[in-house]
Amino acid sequence: LPETECVRCVEGYGSRIITLDSISGLQTHRGTATLRLPGGINPTSFFFTMVSISVVIQAAVFISVGSLGDYANFRRRGLVLASTVGALATCCYIVVPISPSLYWLGGVLLIVANVCLGISVVFYNSYLPLMVDDSREVQAARAASADGSGREEDVTTAQAAMSSEFSSRGLMWGYIGGAACLILSFVLVTALSLAGMSAWWTLGIGCALSGVWWLAFSLY
Repeated sequence: LPETECVRCVEGYGSRIITLDSISGLQTHRGTATLRLPGGINPTSFFFTMVSISVVIQAAVFISVGSLGDYANFRRRGLVLASTVGALATCCYIVVPISPSLYWLGGVLLIVANVCLGISVVFYNSYLPLMVDDSREVQAARAASADGSGREEDVTTAQAAMSSEFSSRGLMWGYIGGAACLILSFVLVTALSLAGMSAWWTLGIGCALSGVWWLAFSLY
């Protein structure tokens, strides 16, 4: 019997293949094959799966390298190494649009960049106690406490105040830098899209620009 087939989106069922018997008018429905990535991962959850894996790795790495931030030799090396590796991994996103089969590379780069970002923040925060203790306010409070004109509580108060101030400044400039990079990436992606470049390449270039931004300011 002659039959025709078409794919139709049925509410509540998603895409269904509908076979129509042209003589009897009988319709039969069957589900379409669901695309699965290796490991049974649904393509729509690939990104969230990679983020989850990176967070699990971060938790393990934080425990391993967190104490290294207390040592001067490892503090700077760890910050530079983590920032450099993370930035280069982000720059490598420019090669992902070459082929759809490189989707796995995007996942690997995401894990590496996210883990390195977390490690760099750990070493970055390890500088905060040193900056606080070296501030003039804390030094003055300690001098006053040593000569008897001040109290030990004043030192603690000064440390808390300077810690909040330095943290606020760091967050402020971090948000300013992130917003500036986002605006620059948006302008670049929009310009490339208007010039006729495919969306995949514009996104890859935008991600690579973020990596260049990260690398430039971390080395600076």
